[in-house]
Amino acid sequence: MNKNKSTFVRENKRRYLQVLSFYATRHHPCTKQVHSRPHTIILIKTKELK
Repeated sequence: MNKNKSTFVRENKRRYLQVLSFYATRHHPCTKQVHSRPHTIILIKTKELK
């Protein structure tokens, strides 16, 4: 059971990295779409500082 859990976690990390890679290559360099709420907040606050 523990082995299955580690495989599941590894697959999820791989999918997450694929999504980030997809958005990084398809969107304008200054516009990154991030699905994580903390990252979205950081990006918004960074944009306000400019």
